[in-house]
Amino acid sequence: MQKMLLIADDFTGALDTGVKFSEAGIHTVVSTNADFDPAMYQEDTVLVLCVPTRHLGAQEAYQTVRTIVERFSGRVVVCGSVNPISLRQMDEAERQGTPRVHLPAAFLLNDTPVNEGENKPFYDMLIGICRQHDRVLIDSRQSAGQPMLQNSGILLEQLRQRTAIRLGQLLRALLAENKDKRLMIIGGDTLLGFMTAIHCTELMPQRELADGMVLSALEKDGGTYQVITKSGGFGSDKLLLTL
Repeated sequence: MQKMLLIADDFTGALDTGVKFSEAGIHTVVSTNADFDPAMYQEDTVLVLCVPTRHLGAQEAYQTVRTIVERFSGRVVVCGSVNPISLRQMDEAERQGTPRVHLPAAFLLNDTPVNEGENKPFYDMLIGICRQHDRVLIDSRQSAGQPMLQNSGILLEQLRQRTAIRLGQLLRALLAENKDKRLMIIGGDTLLGFMTAIHCTELMPQRELADGMVLSALEKDGGTYQVITKSGGFGSDKLLLTL
């Protein structure tokens, strides 16, 4: 099993919850450290966190819990869609402080592995951002306007296909190094590119989070990962800030 986070507002209640997992033979930790680092805990750990929210106002309690959950299961949002709705959502999330990374033209055009050779400086920079922030936006859009792409002679359809493939390869590498991150993939071509890159043919839909946005489970190499997918033309401008 993957790491699990449970949040309680009472220490004895947290222990009472945690002992049920311990009795089942699952490694369990009960903690009062709200500034915990998820990387400190092994993959099959249940972490029961005691957070004294019962005396807080509703909004403060909500924000406290949300901050903790985001730290435990951060998101990498990848947008290969050029739909204006998705682009506005990315713009709004960036305006609210979410770091946004645009794919370099050279990254799209070369065939070097995404984390090697000429791509390594960009990849290392992206890994650093993912480790420092709970939510990261990866956007392929600006690359299309870069002079290197304009002068490459590549056709628009070829660029669309290549972008999906390279994004898929990049996600595969990021997932290998950031197993706690939840992926959100915007656009069908990008999703297919990711599934192809990790040699996976199945997703298990869990529930609909909003219109056109589905939470699915993905099983790979003995682990289960959460993947959120969204069609390009759905949702309000603030959608990415609500997840």
